[in-house]
Amino acid sequence: MDRKQMTNIEVKRNNGNRVYRYICKNGIVSNPDISYATKMSFCL
Repeated sequence: MDRKQMTNIEVKRNNGNRVYRYICKNGIVSNPDISYATKMSFCL
């Protein structure tokens, strides 16, 4: 089975979509909440 590797742009787009969906679902949330729920690190 041949899996296509994601590009950096695709990873950024997917991560942004995950954050957007989390915010839409939960309303006002903090950055640490988003980071914990999406299992992504928070960087400035």
